[in-house]
Amino acid sequence: MSSPVHVDDFGTVIRTTIKDQDNVIVDVSSATTIQIILRTPKGEFVTKTASNTTDGTNGQIQYTTLDGDIDEIGTWGFQARVVLSGTQDFKSSIHQFEVVSNLE
Repeated sequence: MSSPVHVDDFGTVIRTTIKDQDNVIVDVSSATTIQIILRTPKGEFVTKTASNTTDGTNGQIQYTTLDGDIDEIGTWGFQARVVLSGTQDFKSSIHQFEVVSNLE
């Protein structure tokens, strides 16, 4: 996310790429589970259903925030989780982003 995220924003795209232990992009086209796990500034975890950005061969997944998702100012974290046919469970690196206040 290149722009600042403000509290109560929605429509913000959270995107990441799934890579294996050798840093090789994982084809997630056959994924049975695609999730983005958010960690709020208070340390609570919220799991959201995500989707592929294309056909899944590029390993990229994303979640677009809904109204009410980003409801706290502070440092947020997120991690992607993808399950492939029940035999492989991949998680992305943990990323952080800041949520700032509004004027009003």
